[in-house]
Amino acid sequence: MTRCAASAGGAAAVASAVWQGNAKRGFALSRPPGHHATPAHAMGFCLLNNVALAAQYLIHEFGAKRIAILDIDLHHGNGTQDIFYERDDVLFISTHQYPLYPFTGFLEEMGAGKGQGLNANLPLPPMSGNHAFSAATDELILPLLDRFAPEMLLISAGMDAHWADPLGHLILSAAGYGEVIGRFTAWADAHCAGRIALFLEGGYDLEGGSSCATAAVAALLGQPFTDPVGPAPYREKGDWRVVLEHAKGLWQLE
Repeated sequence: MTRCAASAGGAAAVASAVWQGNAKRGFALSRPPGHHATPAHAMGFCLLNNVALAAQYLIHEFGAKRIAILDIDLHHGNGTQDIFYERDDVLFISTHQYPLYPFTGFLEEMGAGKGQGLNANLPLPPMSGNHAFSAATDELILPLLDRFAPEMLLISAGMDAHWADPLGHLILSAAGYGEVIGRFTAWADAHCAGRIALFLEGGYDLEGGSSCATAAVAALLGQPFTDPVGPAPYREKGDWRVVLEHAKGLWQLE
């Protein structure tokens, strides 16, 4: 439990440093991960929800009014969704493979009460890769950020959407991962004083995961990146377009 507390505390410290301007960017190498942990239950290797605690720390300690959490892990961030589902100070957006554990994160789960319209899911079919993530970023995620106008971006940075990861069938490359993080970083620079921090979530292939992490750091720093693993040896399927168009319709982004 000491390691879990240290992981959560480290996440809060990274978010705090970026919020106060003591660091330009942040990347908390949190272990264990946290996005499956709910207020009442530990699950999916997660005991404490690091990114949720970081968001709450910014709200409680610094008076933040609007925080966005973007979850790009292979799996749905069910714990983070549960924590903020009825709140109006946190926008939660998750891209994830479906069907897959924890079998949550449907398009129609859009928040409730004060949080209505502040919870967005994009359940991607297997074999979705760089094109799917690029389109989702441009056509769904960034428009929703524009609408909410957060003061800081917190990224649940799971590396298990990489094509080599053994737990799923998304086929994002490390270069594609870096491209997505780069777009989030550019949005933060343009709209919220550059405030962006990443929080490590899942990732179960050492070479693929470490390449994604390297790509993410390069994107945060605006540095070039050469993908040592390369693109997926499989062809990306286009079924994701149907899901994305449905999501855009629900969010009135068409």
